[in-house]
Amino acid sequence: ASYDSFEWFDRFGDPGFLYTVTFARVLGLVALRLADAEILPFTYSDYGEAILDHLEALDRMNLDEDGHPKMPLDLAPLRALATAFRDSAAAVEARLARALETGGLAPARRRAVNDALTGVERAFLAEEGLARRPWYKHTIYAPGLYAGYASLPLPGPAQAVLDSDAEEAAGELAKLRRALERAIARLRDADPER
Repeated sequence: ASYDSFEWFDRFGDPGFLYTVTFARVLGLVALRLADAEILPFTYSDYGEAILDHLEALDRMNLDEDGHPKMPLDLAPLRALATAFRDSAAAVEARLARALETGGLAPARRRAVNDALTGVERAFLAEEGLARRPWYKHTIYAPGLYAGYASLPLPGPAQAVLDSDAEEAAGELAKLRRALERAIARLRDADPER
């Protein structure tokens, strides 16, 4: 709280408020882009690729100094789901682009597609929250227990690996699996040819 003051922000955080103004402009452009889009411009295929990268990082995080796993983690099912998510997203994105090029979608279908696209991100929320911090619900990005505000990708299983808690890791991997399954289902709902 001692750093969250106007004086601190004016002297150190953003002297002259240059970053603040720039950030406000960027957010304004994003809002205009989203408001004017017939179909929301979300590229979940990139998100799927990032999830695959995070799974690789989790695998590396689980290795000791000699390159041996600290605890058993079966990430193969999650890699398969993340790959399916990425590939499904790429297919939906291509079909949506084609639909927009050929005249767009009927208003009711457009609403359903946009609802499904916004639902994909919500699918990554675990209603019960993360282990030992149920107020954080996002299974892909949230702070670690000891990271302050810093993001910890795949926060549930990553924190369990950092704490060498195999039982917690198994539970958090299961939450992540269910979240990916929900997200894939929402992507199917966003398919314009459905």
